[in-house]
Amino acid sequence: MITTPNDTLRAELRRAAQRLRQFGRLAASRLFGTLPTTSGRYKAVVDEWERSLLLRAEMNALVLLLVDKKVVTSAEWTARVVEEIRALADAHQKLWPELTTDEVGIHVHDAQAFAARSKSEGWPE
Repeated sequence: MITTPNDTLRAELRRAAQRLRQFGRLAASRLFGTLPTTSGRYKAVVDEWERSLLLRAEMNALVLLLVDKKVVTSAEWTARVVEEIRALADAHQKLWPELTTDEVGIHVHDAQAFAARSKSEGWPE
């Protein structure tokens, strides 16, 4: 079998991704202690962390390529990210009318509604 540069690059990508995904396992341990790898909670946390970390790495790579190739400037990118973060926060805010968030934290304005939500959704106490 002949190995091509693309094969080598794919192998490097797999090794790098496998290394990065280990941090999802650490997050699951931090949240739940020791769990079997067959646990649904363990799998859910590992999957979410893996997706988040890989998406973050892919986004970093994409942005750096766009800036390096002078498709966008770093300032343009940052301004657009600020817009998108605010829009996403505003969309999430609509789902949580009993509270508001800011850079300091979460502010509950209707404690009864928040308690009712927690109870109806089965949040741990």
